Amino acid sequence: MNQVNGLKIEINQHRYMDNKLYVSIGIHAGFAYKEYVSLTDPTRRIKVNQASANVFMEYMRLAAMKQLGKTLRVNTTTNASVLTFLMTASAFDRDIHQVMELVYGHEMDEEVFAEAKINCEMNFKQNYKDIAFRAYTKMIEFSDKRKDFHFHHLTRDIQAIELADIKHFMELFVNFPNTVLLINGNTDKITEADFFHQLKETQKPGEVIVPSPHVAGMQPMEDQHLIAVDKELYSVGAMHFDFDPQVVPVHDQFALLQLIGHCLFKRDFAVSIDNFDASIQYQEHPLLEYKNQLSLSLTQGTVKEACLSIQEEVEYLLVEKPYQFNQLFLSLYVNGIDLIKYYVTIKTYQPEFIKKIMKQHYKAISECHMVLEQGAKVNYV
Repeated sequence: MNQVNGLKIEINQHRYMDNKLYVSIGIHAGFAYKEYVSLTDPTRRIKVNQASANVFMEYMRLAAMKQLGKTLRVNTTTNASVLTFLMTASAFDRDIHQVMELVYGHEMDEEVFAEAKINCEMNFKQNYKDIAFRAYTKMIEFSDKRKDFHFHHLTRDIQAIELADIKHFMELFVNFPNTVLLINGNTDKITEADFFHQLKETQKPGEVIVPSPHVAGMQPMEDQHLIAVDKELYSVGAMHFDFDPQVVPVHDQFALLQLIGHCLFKRDFAVSIDNFDASIQYQEHPLLEYKNQLSLSLTQGTVKEACLSIQEEVEYLLVEKPYQFNQLFLSLYVNGIDLIKYYVTIKTYQPEFIKKIMKQHYKAISECHMVLEQGAKVNYV
């Protein structure tokens, strides 16, 4: 990965029809964090509105439409935010300049912010009607415990966010040291683009801001079995892996959990990884003590099948779903995981190797089962 004035740049060569380029900017900030620290002064804790990333992304989507007449795809996860533009090689210099000015040099508009806030509130209310969304988001309180995430804090912050919160977020995160640029597509014709020369003269300085470690070093979490009343019957489970990143790097954690998830749940699971939390959340499966089934599930056949399935998924996203490929690439990269390296090395993981790591860290694995029993409608927030 190249770096210019603190901005990390990844160029992925793939030939899409009509010389299309999918250009994304990734920010290491999502909806699960509310406190950060500066690497230059770790004693200074920086608080943010927990919904800042969501509202900022929606603001950018609206601003791109209103000011540039361009469609912007946005995505926010627990620990990353990614925005993606579609460009062509012939118009790359013009379009990338407009995008950089919009994202890094934008003067906030109060009316656009008000619209973005309303849209986020409406989207959240619409998503909340889906029981799978309610269960998944509530379960994050367990799977992202190290972040001290609480569902009701996020809903409160969506309602309470103000323009000053977004300006504060931009000042902290939307600068070269805290972002990554990915250019995915037929890049042959842009290698000599003026953009790369101009970038050498462009300064967007800032401190490197990272999530606060105030909840790190906690004792391993205990298993939990939760029951709540909802308007529908539903169940969801999660496994939390309390690995030390110094012992098992996040890149290896991601590979391990993806293989385990495929072996245990096929495709009905989601892996979340960063320096605080590593988890597998599953739905539509029996709520069992899956950590006791790891050794039996990790056979030569199941691991090989999982490897092939993972490689097929990455290839499918790259070829058929480039927006999703970019989102996945950058949401992983800001957390120290290289998707291309992962794709290449995943097939080197053997069952005995995985079993050995799981055995060594068995006490660091905890599970949570949540059952929503049909009854009265309950408002979690």
